Amino acid sequence: MKKKPRISFVVAVQGNNQDNNYIKRKINYFRETLSQLCNRHSLDAELIIVNWNAQNSRISSTHPDRPSSPMLNVRIITVPPEVHNSFRNSDTMHFFEMIARNVGIRRARAPFILATSLNVVMPEELIAFLSKEHLKPDRIYSLYRHKTSSEIIQKPVCQEQAKNPFRWRYALNWLSIQPAIRRAKHVAKQQINKPFSRPRQYIHDDVCSDFILMAKDAWEKTRGYPELPVYPLYLDKALLYTAVSLGYKQLVLQESIRLSYIDQDSSVLDLPLKERLDMFIGMPWLDINLWGQLKHHYISGGEPILLNESDWGLAQHQLMETVLK
Repeated sequence: MKKKPRISFVVAVQGNNQDNNYIKRKINYFRETLSQLCNRHSLDAELIIVNWNAQNSRISSTHPDRPSSPMLNVRIITVPPEVHNSFRNSDTMHFFEMIARNVGIRRARAPFILATSLNVVMPEELIAFLSKEHLKPDRIYSLYRHKTSSEIIQKPVCQEQAKNPFRWRYALNWLSIQPAIRRAKHVAKQQINKPFSRPRQYIHDDVCSDFILMAKDAWEKTRGYPELPVYPLYLDKALLYTAVSLGYKQLVLQESIRLSYIDQDSSVLDLPLKERLDMFIGMPWLDINLWGQLKHHYISGGEPILLNESDWGLAQHQLMETVLK
């Protein structure tokens, strides 16, 4: 049995997604890349995959010719359709991603939890940073992002890919990142212990929405992402505002460490205006002005507003769990 992990990585997938092969490729790429990086940097970690609105846990093929990682434990938690259907708007939305992430966060075993997405590629500099035990329980760690091509997941992961995914030839659509990668090797040690010592009005909310790293205690006190059965636009910002209002200090890692972000399924804000309008027809979502008012409430010194109940993350549900070998 593996020892208790130091970091829990939490991602969520839509179990009834029609493009199941593409989802499997993303899962395998993410899992294998993370596994090799954890091995290289001796980082004990767990990867929690929440399979939302799914009949079973069979979402990722195992590779018998590739041994399981001694450093990475992979758990699949399945949320069945009957649970999904108990939420309002379940007839128009088949995936509540932030609620799904909360399911994994609530059941994570590590003292620090990183909520992220299968659409990101973890840089080696980040895993090296996480392995140094520099994380502090009163911080919220954030990152910026880059886009890269979804072609990166079309090929099986290899050692060179995991060593530096930015240098992999399928990710070289943005050569300008290379100088930043070189700088990262020299400044990684300087990227810690430098939280923003600014008033609340300087909350950095333009960071990557698929990277929120906090201590387990911080996740419990904030009660995770707002569990609203709507399109998840800006729900990450509401979590950030709540955490800062509770006294946690935001730390944005320097720009030399950035996530590469696969362009497929990227932010809705990147879509043409007409496509954005068409997408929101018939889809439940919250008025953007509401989030602006919420931000103003917090930067004005308002009290924290906990949007979830104490049973957030489907705490009262007994969900099926599978450990990948």
